[in-house]
Amino acid sequence: MNLRDRRRFERVIRVLSFLHEHEEDFSTASNVSKLTGSLKTHRSELEAAVASQKPERIDKRQAINSLVATCRQIASIARAIVRRDKTFVGNYKLPAPVTDITLIGHADSLLAKFELLPDDDIATQQAKTELRARFAGFELASDFVETLRSQRNALRDTIEFNQIKTQTGVETTSRIGSMLDATTLDIHDLDAIMLSKYARKPDKLKAWKSANHMETVGRKPAGPAVVAS
Repeated sequence: MNLRDRRRFERVIRVLSFLHEHEEDFSTASNVSKLTGSLKTHRSELEAAVASQKPERIDKRQAINSLVATCRQIASIARAIVRRDKTFVGNYKLPAPVTDITLIGHADSLLAKFELLPDDDIATQQAKTELRARFAGFELASDFVETLRSQRNALRDTIEFNQIKTQTGVETTSRIGSMLDATTLDIHDLDAIMLSKYARKPDKLKAWKSANHMETVGRKPAGPAVVAS
């Protein structure tokens, strides 16, 4: 909830407090009573929306660190292989800078080299099996490809989950704005009523104006004036 919406929400609370204190001034069949009920409904909806607004995101740092560690192990072994076999080719170096996109893309490129796929022909399956064995020969866990796949998927799932939560938060923010717009209409109607109802009761009118008042969101102060020479 931004600053403007927070102040609009606070105004709803103040107005409802004023209406509660002065409920004896109005009949239960009056427009004020109906508008009070409308504001109470909006308040309940707003409280529920605000409570759910903060997205429950998952910290992706652990998923990133695990995948980076595996990719670096593979890159280190690739360098060791090249030192003794100059004919060994392939891009195993972790690209910089490491971002979600570059990391997942690099993991996919590694999986394409190692992972056996159902539509691989016999020659491709054999080449991948030999490559896996070559890396496993450097004491890399025999299931390093499965681990790489699991870590890659874990990071992707975390990113997608956070994206969904962020979108949900954006949608909730928009919904809160719409609900506050509805409360503003109610309060404008109430203002018209109170100006008439308390025209000869300055103390109550002053109290109403205080409840109804909403500070404007401050703007960034302008820089110092430039004096022409």
